[in-house]
Amino acid sequence: MLYDPARHQPLRPIPWDESQVLSVIKQIVSETESCFTEDKYWPLHPLDRDGDGEDEAGQGETAFYHGAGGVVWALHYLQALGAVSLSRSYVAGVDRLFGT
Repeated sequence: MLYDPARHQPLRPIPWDESQVLSVIKQIVSETESCFTEDKYWPLHPLDRDGDGEDEAGQGETAFYHGAGGVVWALHYLQALGAVSLSRSYVAGVDRLFGT
């Protein structure tokens, strides 16, 4: 099953507040940018680790299919919409992602 309700929080009937949504988006982007490193992109999700007991430092870089490509796209898309201003461009390292 693609959607398992037990793994998600139920929706709450709260009114839309654009300023609150933009604030949360900016917070998420800020945290995402702070986790970026030139050599490994972003940390792997714990479920994406290979399970050999190595710590995150031994896992190598976040590969394209482990989410780095989507993160780069999402960050630049949010900036293009005017929702955030990125502290840097992540596009320069995209070519290297295809080799990981």
